[in-house]
Amino acid sequence: MDLPPFVNDFHLETKVILDWEAFIGIAQFSHVWGNCHLLVHTKVKVFSSFIIPYFVYGNEMWPLTQTQGGILETTYNNCLRWILGVGIVDCHNFEHLRDKCQLPSLRWLLAQRRLSWLGYMVRMLKERYPHLVLFSHLHGAKHCRGHLA
Repeated sequence: MDLPPFVNDFHLETKVILDWEAFIGIAQFSHVWGNCHLLVHTKVKVFSSFIIPYFVYGNEMWPLTQTQGGILETTYNNCLRWILGVGIVDCHNFEHLRDKCQLPSLRWLLAQRRLSWLGYMVRMLKERYPHLVLFSHLHGAKHCRGHLA
């Protein structure tokens, strides 16, 4: 699901629901997460290939707040908890879960995708419209440092 340029809490809630449904609701994968005969490594590969793209799709344009990023991170970590078969009562911290799955945090994945997109924009030909829009400024407009003008 592609989020609109200005993400509000309703859109974020919808995205979290869709991410969670993608994790547990896709018919092809519903038998994977609870299967005790599959190795954790196999479950993590399936998660990395099919579910993480749901979490990060189009994030280059999301203006996420700390709270919204935390909500997405919590959903991501709950998926990892499900993969490992660890309950909330077991009191494992998120860093331990990510280390066990050998996956980075969702915030790191989002930052990596944003920086990759910015690198693409920097390398783009200077005559192309996206490059012009990103690196342009309005003549005669005042810009206060630290504030949007």
